[in-house]
Order: sequence, then C-alpha cells, then structure tokens
Amino acid sequence: MEEDLLILANASVLTCDPADSCGRRSLLLREGTIVEISDSAQELVGVAPSARVVDLTGKILLPGFVNAHFHTESVLLRDRTEGRLFRDWPADPLLRQVSRRLTDPGRRAVLSDLYRAGFAWHLKSGTTTASEFLPAVDGYGFEIVHRLAEKTGIRLAIILQNWDHVEYAKGKPDLLRSAALSLGSIQDLTVYTLDTRVQAARELGIPLAAHWGETSPEAEYFRKCFGKNLLELLKEHDALFPNTQLIHLNYCVPADFKVAQGVGATLTLCPRSAAEKGTGYPALRHLKSYRGALCLGSDWGGADMMMELKFLRQLPFLLPGMPRWSSLELLRMATIHGAGALGLAGETGSIEVGKRADLVVLTPDDVRASGFPEGASAPVMADYIVQRLDSRFITDVLIGGKFRVREGALTDIDESELLHQLQRMRLEHYGAETARHLAESPRGAWEPQMQGKIIPLLSVSKSQSFEELTEERPVAPAEVKGEPPPPEEKPVPQEPGRLIPELPKNVKRVFGEEEDL
Repeated sequence: MEEDLLILANASVLTCDPADSCGRRSLLLREGTIVEISDSAQELVGVAPSARVVDLTGKILLPGFVNAHFHTESVLLRDRTEGRLFRDWPADPLLRQVSRRLTDPGRRAVLSDLYRAGFAWHLKSGTTTASEFLPAVDGYGFEIVHRLAEKTGIRLAIILQNWDHVEYAKGKPDLLRSAALSLGSIQDLTVYTLDTRVQAARELGIPLAAHWGETSPEAEYFRKCFGKNLLELLKEHDALFPNTQLIHLNYCVPADFKVAQGVGATLTLCPRSAAEKGTGYPALRHLKSYRGALCLGSDWGGADMMMELKFLRQLPFLLPGMPRWSSLELLRMATIHGAGALGLAGETGSIEVGKRADLVVLTPDDVRASGFPEGASAPVMADYIVQRLDSRFITDVLIGGKFRVREGALTDIDESELLHQLQRMRLEHYGAETARHLAESPRGAWEPQMQGKIIPLLSVSKSQSFEELTEERPVAPAEVKGEPPPPEEKPVPQEPGRLIPELPKNVKRVFGEEEDL
C-alpha cells in the first residue's frame, strides 16, 4: 500500500530536472506522487497536517537511478564469466549448461530466486527503474518475472524476445507502455525479418530495441552483408525513431551517430561492461560530438549505477580521446535520460511536481565523505556525489512513495533468506567442487591466458581490429564475393512458442551462446 500523505523534509535535493534545480527542499507526496515542492517543511505541514513527516536533514535526495540495460541472469552466470573475455564464454560447457537451465520450464524456482536477487540488487543500489533483456523463457517464465517486479516495486521495462513474450504482453497496457520488441541478432537479420519485426512492433504499439554492435566481428559481418551502417539500415526501413532503443553500439561509426542524432534517439552506453568483457569500445571516442541524449546500462554482472558513473568519470584521466562529461551530465544519464530512453520520462527520472516519487536518499555522515557541500550549486553537488559517494551511502529508496529500502534494509525481501537461496542455487548448478575452484582461481583451464595483455577500450583505428590490438592473429577469412555466407550454424534446441519468422530461431542468448564471436 502506497503512503497516502508523506512529507520528506529538509533534504539537500538535486532534481535532475531541465533547470537542474538544487538546494534544501521538502516534498509532499500524495498516493506516491510528488504534489508539492517547497523551501519550507512547515509550509507543507500546514497544507497537509495529517501527513507523516520523515526528516532528511543532512541527507541528499536524488531521483531514483534508471538502469537502461541489464541481464539479470548474470547474477548467477557471472560466477563463470568474471575475468574472462566475452568471445571465450561459449567455450565453457558449464556456462552453456547453466544458461540453458534458466529457461527450463521445470526450474521455475531458480528463475524466481534469480530475479528476486536481481531486483534486490537494483533496490539496494538505488535503481528504481530497469530495462531487462530477458533470456528466452516461455510465457509462464515471463509472467514470473513480471509479477516479481510488481511485488518488489521495480519499474521494469522488458525487451520482448519471442512469441511467448509477445503473447503474454498483449492486452497488458501497463506492461506494454515501457516494453520494446527485440530486433534479434545481426547474424539472423534479413530485409524480410526486419520489415516483419517493424510491423509487429507497430501492431503492438511499442518501439524496437536494437541490441547491436557489441563486438567487432558482429559489426563487420553486418557491413559485409548489407554494405551499409547499422542505423542507416534502420532508417531506410522506417525503424528508427526517437523511442527506438539503441543498445551498446560499441563498433558504430560517426555516420551512425549522425543518423541517431538526426532522429533524436537516446543511446544506451555500457562502457564498464565492455571493459570487463574485453569487447572494446572504439565508438566511445566519437561521442564527443554527439548532441543527442545518452543513458547508461550496467549490462552484465552488476547492477550498481554509481559504479557506472564513477567509471565514466575516471576514464578521461586514463585514456586519451575519451569524452569528458561533467558529473551533472553523468547523473542525468543515470536518471532522466534513462527514463526518456524507456519512454518513462513523463513519470520518473527527475524530481518534479506530478511525477512519481521514485527517490534515493544518501547519508554522507561518514569521515570518508567529509566535506558535504550543503547549499552549493548543482554542479558542485553533483561532483561531490559522483566523486566521493558510492552505493554504500544509500540508506533509503522509495518507489511510488513507498519505502522499498529503509535505513539500509530491504522492506519487502528477506535478504538473509535470499542469500541462502542463492548459495543453494550456486551449489546446485556449479557443484561444491566447481564453487571451490572458482574461489581459488578466477580462471578456468579452458580460458586462453590474457596475462600481460591490455584490453583496449578506445584506441582502435579504422585499419585495426580488436583482435589485432589484443595480439590475436586469427586466420583471415576467405575473400567475400557477392552475398557473404552466413555464420556457421550451431545446434540450438527448438523451444515451443518461438516467434517465427518475426524473431530468429536462435534468439540471442545474452552471452553469445548461439552467435559466432
């Protein structure tokens, strides 16, 4: 039940609204919506004398973070992927096996525990809205995820992957309002399937999501097949609009960004994940001149948006050519721009009258965060938040005016019981011997040694591939004449309810199990 009347009094507020307002403010919430913002708490008490008052003196109040791209299955699979290159993940048979189990209709409890853990991670990290790239679960699995999001309060924007997802979403306007339809993997793309998906999205009244250009081979394959850039193709097929979700784009070229900028699209960046996966991100340097909106996703292995902010804040000091964004711009990427990318900017992402009370409270009363600039300008306050604070300073999280984290503790999830279930899940899927091996060594025997190699994030010239910069020397492919051959097909179990031909038969399984890397 949402709080009927609640006053959050005397907080140091950074709104992330168009004016970048900040200062000591008090908020009046009615039924989970911000109905008044005032410099005086007493004034609001006079307006609503029956309201419950929570004093936030000395605390910082921000809009809830928006994680614009995340794979919750990574909460479990990261045990096998941390410290390993993305292109090598399919070489681990246990990783492939555990991934398949997550879509097994006979293992619903695993899916439920996994998503409870993912949503708890979001909440404790200050994320109130998240875009989820579902694995290829069936309709009932989709329903489990949707119901858990409703129960925990997370505003979930789901990318539909297959026919079961589409069927479940039909007739649910609240779900479709923030949903998107996946364009599938580049390797399965044809002119026909693209046009078919565009039509399906129109019928559903939802945008498309292009989870593209994450790896160099993927981008190169596309250019060989179509002879043009990624976003040029989308525009030609009337599939590129301001609400089209453009995710990763690590290997896009300046021409792509000009096309996106021309339609006013928001780009979803996942640079920290690119660094950890070793995929590279040469396109990042081109974003210096991008005049459209940018937002952030944590993508894989972690859901802490404050870590994403710090990563981008620190990169210019380490890598030449890296665009430098102010702390205020970074905070907007993690709040209002993320909400805009998911079609939710009208109701969340900033602290404004009429918006839902999706809020994060940080308590900087710690010697490690000394120097709290109360009363400072918005840029100074943003610098303090990004440079000195992290998610450990988050004490309270509200979604729709209801406390989902209160004084550091989850209000609707038993964290100790959840941790117990996660440990059981790890033992079940990886076994005690494997779990002990993972603890003792971050590398499996199957992984190529990368010791002494530097994974480039930016410095990739037009004549250099990511493989060249990592000293790999793959055998050069045969000369392509005319239409290039498709990638070598790998056996994929047929699952019931696939959207054929609207979505490919091997819908991308997040970590690349069914794609050539």
